[in-house]
Amino acid sequence: PDVRFASMGALLAALEAGLPREAARAGLGQRAVVMGLITAASLVLFSLTRRFGLPPPWPLVGLALVPLLFVGVATAVMWKALSRAPVNRSFALMLTLMLGGQVLHRAVNAAAGIPAERTLPGDLALLSCACAVAALVTDRLLVWSAVVLGVGAVVAASQPQWAGLAYFTCANLSLAGLVVAWRRG
Repeated sequence: PDVRFASMGALLAALEAGLPREAARAGLGQRAVVMGLITAASLVLFSLTRRFGLPPPWPLVGLALVPLLFVGVATAVMWKALSRAPVNRSFALMLTLMLGGQVLHRAVNAAAGIPAERTLPGDLALLSCACAVAALVTDRLLVWSAVVLGVGAVVAASQPQWAGLAYFTCANLSLAGLVVAWRRG
């Protein structure tokens, strides 16, 4: 109330100048929460695989269903917010297709009797290709995620004993890139 503006245009310009900073601050908190949840879940899964070993093929399919269901529920809950910008819908669709492809890949490998050590490199390669395509369609920053996943696929394929570690490390790093790209959009 103490500050007066020469015109309505000056008032609107001052208000608009303050909006991006507020949105950036809110986005930083959301990114931190999302990355914290992703890291916590990955640490729990990684510690379980270190203790008990990689799961057999069919339970590995079940593990792939968990993030797919999470993304599906999150998309349904946040649909109104996602509909504000077309890039948000693109990211939600991309995530759903990537995770659905991973479930399908794991199911085909499980039916063929392929062990987890040989399935995870294929998962990483599949996700790497999906991120590369998504980088062309949505945000070029996803190229970084595609490269990280591709390196993980090579490591997991050449050193099967490191497949679990390569998968968890590269998936986390690529999710970090995805979260940053999503919030930038």
